[in-house]
Amino acid sequence: MLDEVVSHIHKAGGLAGIHVCANTDWSLFFGGSLDVINFDAYGYFERFALYRQDLVSFIERGGLVAWGIVPTLDVDNLKQENTESLVSRWRQQVEQLVDNDISFETIFHQSIITPSCGCGTLTEALAERVISLTRQISEQIRLEFKI
Repeated sequence: MLDEVVSHIHKAGGLAGIHVCANTDWSLFFGGSLDVINFDAYGYFERFALYRQDLVSFIERGGLVAWGIVPTLDVDNLKQENTESLVSRWRQQVEQLVDNDISFETIFHQSIITPSCGCGTLTEALAERVISLTRQISEQIRLEFKI
């Protein structure tokens, strides 16, 4: 059913993506026709990485991974993290995926930085912090890696 919806999005000229806030059977999404997979990289990377080979295939066919690296579900995490700590966390996660069959450069070029989930339950000030961190992390990664 998901591929049927995705086909209509593609026919209209759009990119189709999905966001999963927690864990799932990721092979259901990597094997489909989605263009973007957004996941909570802050809280669920280890489970996501269990599907490494499916992820590699998804990226190789042009799929984009939206890394939800900015925490939104735990206010204490959001308050204690900063641009440097989250860039470091993202780098460590990507390095765990790099091997002979996929390079850091390839993952970098197929990545988007996002909040881990929505900001609807946060105060306005904390939501602004999430958006600001997301922008700063993206800028820092592009400056640091210039691949």
